[in-house]
Parts: sequence; C-alpha cells; structure tokens
Amino acid sequence: MATEAVTVAEEARPNVDLELEQRVKGTCGRISENVHIFANEPSLACYRLQEHVRKSLQPAVERRLQMAELRQELRGKCYDLDYAIAALRGIPAERTASCKRPGPVTQRGFYEAAVVAPGV
Repeated sequence: MATEAVTVAEEARPNVDLELEQRVKGTCGRISENVHIFANEPSLACYRLQEHVRKSLQPAVERRLQMAELRQELRGKCYDLDYAIAALRGIPAERTASCKRPGPVTQRGFYEAAVVAPGV
C-alpha cells in the first residue's frame, strides 16, 4: 500500500509540474514581452537619448573650446616660425651685401693708406 501511494503521488506530480511549468512559461513570456515593450518604448528611447546628450554635451563643448584655443596658439607659433625662417634665409644675402660695401674697418685702412702715401 505504501508503494502504491508513492506511485500515485509520483504519477500525479508530473501532471502538476507540467501544469505549473506551462503557467510559469506563460507568465515569464508575458513579463518578458512587457519588459521588452517598456524598454523599447519610443518615449523612453527619447528620454535615454536626451540623457545621453545632456551628459555628453558639456565635455564636447569644453573640448571644442580647448581645440579652438590650441589652434590659435598653433597659428601664432607657425607665424613666429615662418618669420624666423625668413630671417635666417635673409642672413646670407645680407652677408654678401655687407661684404661688398666698405665697412668701417676697410674705410680705416683706406684712410691710413691715403695718409701714409703722401709722406713717402
């Protein structure tokens, strides 16, 4: 008799588990569907987009201002560099021009030669 009761309970249990399993699957399916609908609701998507923009806008603006300042500094340094290069390129031309002109040293020698020559 005890074995018959266990067998009857075991036979009844799979039916209960099957019914419970179907109910659980149905409930989980509805919950999953509701969560999916809620997560993909257009107004919620707009809210998430707004939050993303609100959080990322300030750093983007700060980065843009920083880049503008750096660009301005770079322009100034490029101008200085171009000016220095032009000055360095002009040095050989000035040297050749200054060598052709009589300077104070060559003028002194010229005057000394002129003063000494009449006395000879």
